[in-house]
Amino acid sequence: MSGTLHQPLIAPDKAAQLLDDVLYERVLGCVDLQALFMVEVELWVALSEQEPDASDERTRRIAKDMIDRALVRLPDEERRYAMVWPFGAECELCEDELHESAKQHRRKRG
Repeated sequence: MSGTLHQPLIAPDKAAQLLDDVLYERVLGCVDLQALFMVEVELWVALSEQEPDASDERTRRIAKDMIDRALVRLPDEERRYAMVWPFGAECELCEDELHESAKQHRRKRG
């Protein structure tokens, strides 16, 4: 080694942004955007039918806001882990824990 310091290929802030962008695209790939859009359109139509005097822009905005509120809840959704078995293998203790979690979730929902 020559003892000289090497500069990073990418500045740390740029590397962090690149990682965020790559991760975002991976997560986005897990979402069925077309199905989500269709739910929003169905909601928009239903709202328009309920409020015939309301403008399309108003009912579209309400539908979008409702979908946005639902999406905000996703990070805390316990079911996103329900199908994952630790280390790729089923185990009796994990199954018991999963069933208990599902029971608690049902109790919370009423």
